[in-house]
Amino acid sequence: MARLTGLPSELIEMICDYIRPMQPMRDRFAKTTHENNPIDRVLLLEWRSLRDLSVTSRYFRNVIMHGGLLHRTLIIRDSFHELFNLLKLFKSDPELALAVKQLYIRISRYDPGPQDFGPHYTLPILTAIKDLGMDSEAARREILPRSREASPVGLRAISPFSLPATLENEPDWQVSVRRYGVLVKLVLAQMTNLEDLGADIMSADVLKPQNKEYGRAHREFINVRNLSQLRSVSLRGSKESGLVSSDLDFLLRLGPVKHLYIDTMNAGSRTAEWVYNLFFTLVGVLDNVTTLILSNSTFLPLGLKFVLRHCAPLSTFKYIFTNGQISSLSLPSEVVAVLGAWHGKTLRTLCLRFLPVGGNNYVARSSTSNSLIKSLQGFDVLESLWVDLDAVAGGTERRPAASQPANPHTLPWIIGPPERFVASLPRTLKRVFLCVPYRTNGWDDSVVWLARAADEFPGLNDILYYTALRGYTFRMISRRPVRCPYVPVLQWD
Repeated sequence: MARLTGLPSELIEMICDYIRPMQPMRDRFAKTTHENNPIDRVLLLEWRSLRDLSVTSRYFRNVIMHGGLLHRTLIIRDSFHELFNLLKLFKSDPELALAVKQLYIRISRYDPGPQDFGPHYTLPILTAIKDLGMDSEAARREILPRSREASPVGLRAISPFSLPATLENEPDWQVSVRRYGVLVKLVLAQMTNLEDLGADIMSADVLKPQNKEYGRAHREFINVRNLSQLRSVSLRGSKESGLVSSDLDFLLRLGPVKHLYIDTMNAGSRTAEWVYNLFFTLVGVLDNVTTLILSNSTFLPLGLKFVLRHCAPLSTFKYIFTNGQISSLSLPSEVVAVLGAWHGKTLRTLCLRFLPVGGNNYVARSSTSNSLIKSLQGFDVLESLWVDLDAVAGGTERRPAASQPANPHTLPWIIGPPERFVASLPRTLKRVFLCVPYRTNGWDDSVVWLARAADEFPGLNDILYYTALRGYTFRMISRRPVRCPYVPVLQWD
């Protein structure tokens, strides 16, 4: 036991980082989406491992629990009572809210809370609103039942700790959902040291402000710019409802977000909103974004142009479209053209996935070669590239013998000329992943040429090439390519 107490707290923190790493939420979302594994399950297993370590000795407990390490990453599932208990816990121990650096939250209408909303629930919520210095009058409109006959004058006369008597109340379920949304906002507002937020939005419009005064638009009573440390936001919509502008508007205004991940923006009946919405509500919330990842979210070219114009100079852009049930509205060539015009001078990491692309089935307008990417000229500082070659112009079934070297550890002596796209790649590249999902289509020769062009690509270290038939890797050792076994990777690596 003496040895345990002799460990410096810094070493214990390193052990905690190993057991429960502060992996960015955007990477966790991407991995769980790829593996179809619920993110809260993974986080909960890590939390339990850290909790078990904390009870091995009193010294560990003091460092881990009282030092805030156990609650550095917090999980909140879509439950009113879980949120309500957390609100009361923050009231009794304010340091706990300050310890949270990373948050995963699932937001839905599945468990919005009790319909019989008495003082037991009203008091803690209104007290938190008062402690945070928020608009208590607007808050009362959010959490108390309403009557069509109630007027703004009558609402001012309502005691903050009592329920009003109404003649014709709105539906109980609607009241519950509205209160649940208020509770989500109150809990978020107290985590003033939050740096990384991940949210699964299972139901749309839960966070939409509902307090509408006569003759005025909806207004938000919570100070949504108080999370000054927030740098990363990852949002994933459901397949049924996707994401809507009201939820995005609230979450993206929480702090100066630099890293933005959006998954499944369009789905079901909500697709039309993002197809035709030009994102005017998001003006001002993208000003600090330098890393933008759009997964399974489709845009009209004008909408994508609007988003990219209002971001800060991007260093990382990933556009992943693998949903075969929704047509991609922006062609590969259009995505590259818009991106190059606004961020070609600053972009260092680029990922372009357009699956399923076989037979040009990802968009109705893709029957001509104009829909495909011809080159990446203008991306002057690009270092890391992932691209699906089915979305690239070129590639023919030619010289199959040249693509089958006799010795798997050497390069073929006879190769064809590279395709225009490969020959025009930025010379600043350090890592390339070329993917041909359905067929080689003659790209093997271009990959071999790229591996042998060490003089033209002085910084190139890795070339990963994958087809449906095989995959292999070239690693540059002493500026010479060595063929290695293929190791499966994600576009997020």
